Amino acid sequence: VYPNPTSGILNIEDNNGSYYSISDLRGNVVDNGIISMKKVFIEFLPYGIYYLTIINSGSTKTRKIFKY
Repeated sequence: VYPNPTSGILNIEDNNGSYYSISDLRGNVVDNGIISMKKVFIEFLPYGIYYLTIINSGSTKTRKIFKY
């Protein structure tokens, strides 16, 4: 997942078609969807720290992301 920190677009390698979920620090889901074009767009989120969870067949990965 890059760039991190980001101003609005996260590039995610090799996960097209996987589901993603973005949560705030309180655990509230603020966005979710399917990864397409190897990108997740988060321009609409306020500045802050979030958790990005990528769910694909057989595995789940969570990364802390910083939006500025």
